[in-house]
Amino acid sequence: MIYIVTLIAITCCAFVFDFGNVKNPRLKNVCYTLLLIWLIALSGFAYNVGADIPGYMRQYAEIGRHHFKSWEDLSYFDNRQPGWMLLNILCSSISRRFVLLQLVIATFCNCVILNFIKKHTKYIFVGLFLYFVCYYLNFNFNSIRQTIAISFFLLGYEHLVNKKWVKYYIYCLCAFMFHASAIICFIFPLFYLIKFKLKWFLVFIFSLLLVSVFAITRGGADILSNLLLNNTELMGMFVDNAEQLTELYFGEDANEYGVLNIFGIISMFMHTTPIVLVLIGAGKKTITLPEIGAPLILFFMILHLLDFIVPVIFMRFLMYLDIVYICALSDFVIDFPEKYIGRKTYLLRNMVTVFLLFIALYRPVTTFFRVNPLRDELPFYRQFYPYHSVFNPKIDPQRAEYYGSYNDKDTYY
Repeated sequence: MIYIVTLIAITCCAFVFDFGNVKNPRLKNVCYTLLLIWLIALSGFAYNVGADIPGYMRQYAEIGRHHFKSWEDLSYFDNRQPGWMLLNILCSSISRRFVLLQLVIATFCNCVILNFIKKHTKYIFVGLFLYFVCYYLNFNFNSIRQTIAISFFLLGYEHLVNKKWVKYYIYCLCAFMFHASAIICFIFPLFYLIKFKLKWFLVFIFSLLLVSVFAITRGGADILSNLLLNNTELMGMFVDNAEQLTELYFGEDANEYGVLNIFGIISMFMHTTPIVLVLIGAGKKTITLPEIGAPLILFFMILHLLDFIVPVIFMRFLMYLDIVYICALSDFVIDFPEKYIGRKTYLLRNMVTVFLLFIALYRPVTTFFRVNPLRDELPFYRQFYPYHSVFNPKIDPQRAEYYGSYNDKDTYY
């Protein structure tokens, strides 16, 4: 219920300020600020919500009991970057209650992400709507280490756009201190070498489709499976349980659970179509992107195709461009109908916008209702629902059974 109320509030703001084009900057800023505070509180005061949080809670409690005396202690946990360890040590030295760490992360990450959306799209609440539906739950209740890394990348994005390489790479190093997948950010300046031309982009898209047709066949899957299974140690730097996940998506049950079936193919085309349209919009100047914007979104689409084929490691890389993409998408879904349909045909224009949003949201929304074969057919949304806060600290029995829980209130809250 709490998620639905939040979604309704964001949707109302989008209809008033973005679709309705109400000119009241003061009221708009008040609504934006209230939603920011609410989203921070929603994740900052959550109790045992998400699949990964219980593990972080246990680690935080152990760090609080351990007396760190040297830099070598930063490697106390495997697969934990030094920045993450330092943050845990600092917070646990102030309070043994995990809620402090949650609030610090929720405040920093949501402030950075919402401020980025505010600066890089004309339609703030449409961008906020897309962020909440597509990424908020995963960013705040599961991939919190990577969300910090993503936030540092977003802080450095302006320096990337302005070609201030030293400042940009400082932010990249900060991101890498929290998650190894941030290594992808180091190659983004190379995309300045790509000169985006619409006709060559269309040729490239056609080539990608041919490659995808091969990749989603069993022969292509077998090649990728063998390649990944032989490199699970390297993959383990970026994602936990790499071998188990690879076997899941390319093992005997791939046709049933993976994306290598007709429904996965439909989902792939549904999800990549808005990305293609955004790039066409950039090529035709329907929306305005920085010089590096279109090449980055093109790379984002390539990562998405790879993520459909290999849903293990590429998801981690494309997450760094999720917020950049939804800012461009927010402009496109409103500016495209206005330019090609016109302002006077209000109903038709908004119907097109809603249709574009439907296509863009198809995969993220349906993913919530997919069952997780690793969790005895438990739907993915059960990681986040029901919601419990520190003010009503309950543990959902089914979620605790499959995802774990942590209930030592002396070291948690």
